[in-house]
Amino acid sequence: QVFMAPVTDFAGKELESLKEWASQPWQTNFEHVPGLAALKHNSELFVQNFVAKFCPDSVSPSSVRDKDSQRQFMMVHEDGWPSDDCGTRFYEDKQTIDDCAAAARARNLSSFAYGRSSAQGRCYSER
Repeated sequence: QVFMAPVTDFAGKELESLKEWASQPWQTNFEHVPGLAALKHNSELFVQNFVAKFCPDSVSPSSVRDKDSQRQFMMVHEDGWPSDDCGTRFYEDKQTIDDCAAAARARNLSSFAYGRSSAQGRCYSER
């Protein structure tokens, strides 16, 4: 995939050619910076735009930490389950991941898994 972030004071046919060089659709792979002065005085804004456009799956570690702290749980492993070797199983149907976390906390469990797709609503842990 080819991303383009040309820094130019002009917006002529050369800039249109660069849009063609970027992977298509160019709207998601091209971000024009209107000159060095604009980049110098608005670098944080351009960095945010570049990350949002070119790295849409990126996350802010501090935002994730704040969200985890507020919800009182965090994802340790995606697409996994607590080990069967840990102890007696706990299993309930819950409407949301927050309900599952609350049920695990109420039982003093240190981990839980919440199902997705065909396992949606299944709350599982080990005692």
